[in-house]
Amino acid sequence: MLIDWDTCGWGWLGEDLASLIADEADIDHMVEYYEQCVPAYYKGFSEYADVSPVADHCVHELILLIFGYRLVEGYLHSDDNDEKAKHFQTLQQIYEMKKSTAKM
Repeated sequence: MLIDWDTCGWGWLGEDLASLIADEADIDHMVEYYEQCVPAYYKGFSEYADVSPVADHCVHELILLIFGYRLVEGYLHSDDNDEKAKHFQTLQQIYEMKKSTAKM
C-alpha cells in the first residue's frame, strides 16, 4: 500500500476514506470496501491517536455530502444512458452502505 501525502491538510475525520471508497471507485465492490475499511479506519485511528475511541461513524454521511449531490447532478444532466446508469448504480450502492452502517 502507498499513501500519498501530497495534498494532506486539515479535514473531517473519515473524509479521505470517504473519497477512497466513493470517488471513481469500483462500483461493484463499494459496499464491500465500506464494510471492511470503515471499522479498520476507526480502530486504527483510535489506537494511534490520543483521542477516545470513535463511536459515531460518519463516513456514510461524508460520502453523501461530498459525492451524492455530484452523482444526482450527473444523472440529471447527462444525455448518455450509460453514464446515467453508472450514476444511478453508484447512488444505489451508497444506499446499500447505509444498511451496513447499522451493523457497525
